[in-house]
Amino acid sequence: MNIESKARAGFTSIMLRGGRMTKWKGQVASYAPQVGHLQSVSVAAMAAALAFGGAMAVPSEAQAQDVTVIVDSGAPAPVAEVNNGNGALTIRATVPVTGVQATNGANATNLDIETDDVTSPSTGVQATNNGAGLTSVNTTAGVVSATGGSGISVKTFGTGLNINAGQVSGSNIGISAENVGLGVTNVTATGPISGGFSHGVSVVTDGLTSDINVNVADVSSGEKAITVTRNGGGPGDINITSTGTLNSFALGNISTVGVDASIQADTAQGNININVANIVAGAGIVTKNFAEGGTSIASSGTITSTAGSGVHVVQGGQGFDVNIDVNDVNAKTVGIVAQNFGGGDVVIDAHDVTGGTGGISGFVNGGGTISITTTGTVNGGADGDGIAVTAAAGQTLPTPISIFSASSGDFGILANEPIVNINVGTVNHDGLD
Repeated sequence: MNIESKARAGFTSIMLRGGRMTKWKGQVASYAPQVGHLQSVSVAAMAAALAFGGAMAVPSEAQAQDVTVIVDSGAPAPVAEVNNGNGALTIRATVPVTGVQATNGANATNLDIETDDVTSPSTGVQATNNGAGLTSVNTTAGVVSATGGSGISVKTFGTGLNINAGQVSGSNIGISAENVGLGVTNVTATGPISGGFSHGVSVVTDGLTSDINVNVADVSSGEKAITVTRNGGGPGDINITSTGTLNSFALGNISTVGVDASIQADTAQGNININVANIVAGAGIVTKNFAEGGTSIASSGTITSTAGSGVHVVQGGQGFDVNIDVNDVNAKTVGIVAQNFGGGDVVIDAHDVTGGTGGISGFVNGGGTISITTTGTVNGGADGDGIAVTAAAGQTLPTPISIFSASSGDFGILANEPIVNINVGTVNHDGLD
């Protein structure tokens, strides 16, 4: 079938070999080096104009260098594009659409999507880059709402991932980002993010990826508000910032977490840095860092945990420290738990800390020290200790502990090894042991 016959038969996505191809409303609008522009022209005229381009193929066989899809008018409709060529795929929707699905093949390069409002009965924006380029999704010009899937779901095997969003909601996950290629992974949202029965923001990386940066405001979900997992080796930090409230709906479930962050590979190098305002969840902040790097937790507001700990940090990297600086913590179990198995220090600064089974618990081994400073009241509950510090057997705890007020139904301050320096204001109940 020749070009004109294909056009007359309804082939609205005729692909050209070589050069750059642009689509407009699903039709080829321009082709370089033979450039044309399709506005209100007949199908036959389009076919004749495209004849200068030589051989044709359907999209699944496309070999154009770059493909651009432009949607700038018309009633809301879904946008779907597959680029199996050796160039980039760009999608620009400046009017509302009912979903975007974009895929780059293994020989493609960049994948770049920008949208206005997206209202979808399935996934709002779904992008997969099997190629070697950068993947970028920008939905800041509108609102993304998905009633039958995730709001934004992106997976790349390429050289980096950037997601910039405004308001996003999904019945499954609000924003899902997976980078199993190379480079930095960035997720930024200026508006509220809502996940349904799953997570609000989910980021997973593997391979030789580097830093993960998550910057959000309010996030709500049925499970974890923010979950970030770095599986690959090599250098790369996890940096999470939230300026709003992280809220998990199922408050009685300990698996519902405000922030869950982990670096799994002990061959990796990287720090976990978390800075949040307020959290209301089954468990507040949970981190595990087995890499060569430390862990830093900061909260300027209130962390409320209805099923587990307010803050629970597990540090495995050899010789790296845990630093926790929080304001108020209210927890079902222990308010703050910091465990450093790597020989580094534990430093905790807090105002008021209340836990149902303990206020603050710190553990070190391999020569690490514990420093705890509180400016408010620490309450360990009816059956817990206000402050409990534990070191490996025979290890002295030389770092000062300064407590304004500690109380509990058990011990106000409990240490399994000698504490050299301690400064305590008020200790209630069974006191110091």
